[in-house]
Amino acid sequence: MNLQGREQRAVRLGVMAAIAIVLYAFIIDPAWSAWSEVTDQLATVNAQITDAETAANAALTGRRVARELALAARLTNAQSPLNQHTALLTRQLQTLPSYADLRVQRLEAGRMLAEPEQGYARTSVSMLFACRMSELQAFLDELAAASPRLIVDQMMVTSDPKNPSQVDVRMVVFAFSVTVSTSESTLPQEARAR
Repeated sequence: MNLQGREQRAVRLGVMAAIAIVLYAFIIDPAWSAWSEVTDQLATVNAQITDAETAANAALTGRRVARELALAARLTNAQSPLNQHTALLTRQLQTLPSYADLRVQRLEAGRMLAEPEQGYARTSVSMLFACRMSELQAFLDELAAASPRLIVDQMMVTSDPKNPSQVDVRMVVFAFSVTVSTSESTLPQEARAR
C-alpha cells in the first residue's frame, strides 16, 4: 500500500491523535486525578494538624493558667465543700517548717467570705503565739513563699515584759480558694486542693 504525501500526513496525524488520546486516557488523567486526590488529602491532613495544634496550645495555655492561679489560690472543683477550706488552710500553716518553732497559744478559724456565684472563697485563721523575732521573720518569709499563697491580713506584735527576747504575736492569715469548672482529675497535680 503506497500512500501519497497527503495521506501519509493524515495517517501520522491520526496515529498521533490516537497516541495522545491513549496517553491522556491511561496516563495523564489517572495521574492528574491521583495528584488532585493527594493534594485534597494533604489539605485535610494539614487542617487536622492545625486543629490538633490549636487544641494542644489551648490545653497548654489552660494548664499554665491553672498553675499560675494555683500559686495564688487553692483550686477546687465545684463539688468541693466550702467547710473544708479552713481545715486546708490550717493544715497548710501547720506544715510550714517554722511553725514548729512558734509557741502557738491559739489557732482558730476566722470568718469565711464565700462568693459561690463569683467562684471564690476567702478563708481566714486567727493565731496567737509567742516567739523570738528571728522565728517570726522566718515564719513571715515562709508565709510569703507559700503556694497557694498565704496572706497576712492583720498582725500585732508586742514585746513580752517577762522575757525581752520574746514577742507575742496576734495574726490573721487568709487564703483564697477558686472554684474551677472542671473535674479535679483534669487539674494539674500542683493545682489540686492541698
